[in-house]
Amino acid sequence: SAPRRRGPRNFRRSPPGRGLGLAGACAVSGAARGIDSASHQGALSVSGATIAVLGSGIDVAYPASSRELIERIARKGTVVSEYPPGVPAAPYRFPARNRIVVALARALVVVEGAERSGSMISVAHALDIGREVFAVPGPVSSPLAAVPLRLIREGATMIRGAADLLADLGVDPGAAAAGAVQRLSDPDRRILRVLAGPSLPEAIAGAAGMTMTEVVAALMRMELIGLVRSVGGRYEATLAATEATLAVTEATLVAHTSAPASAPDAEPVRAGEPAAAQLEPSPSR
Repeated sequence: SAPRRRGPRNFRRSPPGRGLGLAGACAVSGAARGIDSASHQGALSVSGATIAVLGSGIDVAYPASSRELIERIARKGTVVSEYPPGVPAAPYRFPARNRIVVALARALVVVEGAERSGSMISVAHALDIGREVFAVPGPVSSPLAAVPLRLIREGATMIRGAADLLADLGVDPGAAAAGAVQRLSDPDRRILRVLAGPSLPEAIAGAAGMTMTEVVAALMRMELIGLVRSVGGRYEATLAATEATLAVTEATLVAHTSAPASAPDAEPVRAGEPAAAQLEPSPSR
């Protein structure tokens, strides 16, 4: 039977672009079916950055099944093409497109590729311009795992998912989690604070003083951006969210502690005096 056009299991379960988006990294790909589309969709699902490079004119959606995705990327990310509008897609244009994909990225990740596929052309471009090459291993019995397994055997860095890639590139996903926590609304942050352990939505609603509808909607939002996870119907904060919440709280406390305050009985600033005068400490006795 023909191989199914899907990537390795870890990448099917957690789209690669999602992990990159959560860490503040950009996913660059070609908007094709399979791993390309999964990368873009994963980034978009967490409001991450993504770039689609087309092998046709910028107004020609190819493949047709990716039309809606390409339109979403145009609204939320970036669509790039070196061809004039109206130029149709053609087989010989895709290897040329791949060189732009590689040039825009810091590293190339090969998730799947059959022997004599275009994946090796992308690898050649990456090596020519000094980009790092990573590969995701697949079953030795799968024809689509031929290129990744070959690359790993020849020295490419093996990764199991976005977390491995980010670690190897020296990207700190915790910094992105802190930014996500800071952008939360007050109700969402209140829910995050009461998630001391796996809890049912009903218990969370009671602890946060909110309705079930508000809590469920908030939990879904935070699960999408990696701050909350569901375990057997109960919700808990992820480790990154817990650490980010503590860091944000500590930073807020430090800011409040270090902020200078004027004495309650301080005299008002007279006309002509600098405003900073009222913030100066009283001389020590």
